[in-house]
Amino acid sequence: MLTRTVFGRTFTYSHCVGRGGGGGSGFSAPMDVAFGADGAVYVLSHSSEVNPSSRVSKVSLGDRSGEEEFILQFGGHGSGTGEFLRTTSLALDKDQNVYVADEYLNRISVFDKLGNYLGNWGTPGSGEGEINRPWGLTFDKEDNLWMVDSGNGRVQVFTKEGKFLSTWGNEGSGEGELDMP
Repeated sequence: MLTRTVFGRTFTYSHCVGRGGGGGSGFSAPMDVAFGADGAVYVLSHSSEVNPSSRVSKVSLGDRSGEEEFILQFGGHGSGTGEFLRTTSLALDKDQNVYVADEYLNRISVFDKLGNYLGNWGTPGSGEGEINRPWGLTFDKEDNLWMVDSGNGRVQVFTKEGKFLSTWGNEGSGEGELDMP
């Protein structure tokens, strides 16, 4: 049995969840996962022009026999509300709302734990609070969203409503600089 501890949390491999597929209970190019407080796992399927399967799937982990339960999926390929063009990361806030980064739309889309679309935020650009190719997302203990702003070579911190708080890092390849993080 394989066991790993990451940031004080221990994970033990027991079985695989999901299967390949363009819809339903399958995943298509899984890009990121987040663990919900209810024991469910949110899986972000990456999308591109070649693979327009962007969505978030919510599944229970099931037991060691591999009998997971497909709960729901939400999102979809497109540029409209609640849709994605090129997904890169997801994170859950303390209320279990799901935040999804889209590097082509330069925005963060927000859904509740039932997959209902709550809104989005983000302004393309390079100024403070503006976004260029968002990638990694995580929430801190104060429920602020930390975002890797890949195209701008920095990390930015926002409230979960999208209000800019701070930034660090500079674009470049020298010591202490970030090159497409």
